[in-house]
Amino acid sequence: MPENRKIGNLTTKEKVKSVIDDYDDIAEEYADEFYEDPSNRKYIDRFLQSLNGRGILDAGCGVGQDCKYMQEKGFETIGIDLSRGMLEVAKERYPQGRFQLMDMANIAYPDNTFDGIVSNCSLFHIPTEMLPQVLESFKRVLKPDGKLLLILQEGNEQVMVEEPYRPGTYLYMNYFSSENIEKLLRKHGFRVDGFDREAALNEFELGNGKLIVFSSNEKLVEFPNQKDRDDDEDGR
Repeated sequence: MPENRKIGNLTTKEKVKSVIDDYDDIAEEYADEFYEDPSNRKYIDRFLQSLNGRGILDAGCGVGQDCKYMQEKGFETIGIDLSRGMLEVAKERYPQGRFQLMDMANIAYPDNTFDGIVSNCSLFHIPTEMLPQVLESFKRVLKPDGKLLLILQEGNEQVMVEEPYRPGTYLYMNYFSSENIEKLLRKHGFRVDGFDREAALNEFELGNGKLIVFSSNEKLVEFPNQKDRDDDEDGR
């Protein structure tokens, strides 16, 4: 387990910059370690089987290994990330993939574009104060029956974690408990369909274990006027 230290008085910008700078620097090494790693595919397969369409956004796609896997399974995938270094490697290793430099807190796609969103080991680099904006962005671009897969690191703190590839360099991490992520998802219009857990497999993982969250976009009932809404509530 890498060494941790408190986030201190870091600003949101400084937290985000620590992540981007780190992944820009380690992109090739990260790809060498994880590009062919199959450990998350069982969760991705379960997610793919739940979809009602074939359009997927990989939010925080890194070097693009999940985009490649899902594309080869017949799904239309787009990967977005804020690390230019990671995206360069993604394009080198999978030239036919669709990758864009984009902030998951401000996704530049129309409403109701995607059948599913995958956030594999990326949401845990989002500062707590930015999570509402990110989830609202996910909500907006997901179709009403869309699905969301989150692969997180389990815990209850925000810390700066020592980069295993660069001892002495630290990047921001946000750990989640099942209770906290479920509460946050419900607040922003998502239903949790299930959790899985998995212990850390090697020293390059940035935590003690994964928390895998399967979630759905909650369908909202459209009422043509307030009277219909009141009648529905009275009938409960």
